[in-house]
Amino acid sequence: MQFSCTFHAVNGQCYRVKSSVDNETECDSIGGYYEHGYCYYECPDTKYLINDECYDTRSAQYTQFDCNAVGGVYVQSYCYLKGCNYTMMNNKCYRHRSAHYSNGTCDNIGGYYAVETVPPQYCYYTSFNCRYHTVNGQCYSRSSNHSQTVCETIPDSYFDASTNRCYYYCTDMPKLGQCFVANSPSFTRETCKIIDVVYSNRTCYYITSYCARHKANNSQCYANRSADLTCNTCHNIGGHYENSLLLLPDQLQRLQHSRAVFLQSNLHIFL
Repeated sequence: MQFSCTFHAVNGQCYRVKSSVDNETECDSIGGYYEHGYCYYECPDTKYLINDECYDTRSAQYTQFDCNAVGGVYVQSYCYLKGCNYTMMNNKCYRHRSAHYSNGTCDNIGGYYAVETVPPQYCYYTSFNCRYHTVNGQCYSRSSNHSQTVCETIPDSYFDASTNRCYYYCTDMPKLGQCFVANSPSFTRETCKIIDVVYSNRTCYYITSYCARHKANNSQCYANRSADLTCNTCHNIGGHYENSLLLLPDQLQRLQHSRAVFLQSNLHIFL
């Protein structure tokens, strides 16, 4: 029978994989044959043979650019790696880290935000590839024409005074057709309507919870208020009754002041 090897014929054997190694010990550790700076060996079933190269891991978490940047090979939506020469976090290899990027920015550039018990917090990432809004050194999900007062109520937002634009992070919710910053099941349907957001499945989804009308001590937003209604009347019309102390600067004394806060609005609910 004729010996015909279409891969690597060395030492009277036929090896499928040829890789450069630092020393013979490294080659011996994988059961290979060492010669002139190369290790000839077979790729075990626990690894991945791609283009006659043996890779330790594969993952669908990488873009092609990031895969190549950390020394991998990108084939059919998978990144194949021979270990990680940078930083491995949460089963993914990252080339850089920065304490400058926020959690939202880190997520938008495909990074991993490591929450440490002691500052600083680091974002591990491979490339700053922002598909959204690069402003103030961050990558924001959306921009809007919210006023500065309203913008400041949105967590981790940024208001650009030169353009009067508000930049913020949010999560896309395709079923509701919008990108929301947060949600709350504690807001009533009426509050949700007044702050002009979406109410679905007994939950209020919003970009900002800013109440431009009357915010009561129960954290709800009401359309109207009155000091003329009794407590019983207020409850009977679906309102919220508050007792508060009012400080009068000219008299420098506290007076008991009762006010009824109630709402008058129609609501369309997303089911």
